[in-house]
Amino acid sequence: MTEDIQQQILDELRNQTELFKKLNKRNSMVSVGALVFIAILLVLTPLMPRIQRSLSASSQPVDSWSAARNLIDQTEFSRSDAMLQRLVQRFSEYYYTYSMLAYSNLRLGNFKEAEVNYTKAYDLFPTEENKKPLDAIRIVLERKKTIVQD
Repeated sequence: MTEDIQQQILDELRNQTELFKKLNKRNSMVSVGALVFIAILLVLTPLMPRIQRSLSASSQPVDSWSAARNLIDQTEFSRSDAMLQRLVQRFSEYYYTYSMLAYSNLRLGNFKEAEVNYTKAYDLFPTEENKKPLDAIRIVLERKKTIVQD
């Protein structure tokens, strides 16, 4: 063998050795990553029911005026009424809560409750816009009263 061929063989062996070293290093990193992933899974597996419960609890609609409006728009008046009752407890000084609750009461056919809540809304913010539905509901209630008396 000539010296030139021997040098080429040595160079090729060095290249392959470097390639194997790189592959071994990458395989070691992948193995460590896989072990870390498995360790995380082992730790989280017992916690999964608790995590799922907290995720399902957080998927419940948060009490808000827009969520209540969405329930009303979806004709889910009893759910909107319950949500608005909770909002009234938290925001009793805002006329808008009473106004929305009164509207929900109307849609449920609870005219007397609607009158009470429209009255509260008007007392908190006495505007023509709040007076119109109050006057309208009072007319309806008066007519119902007259019909019952006849």
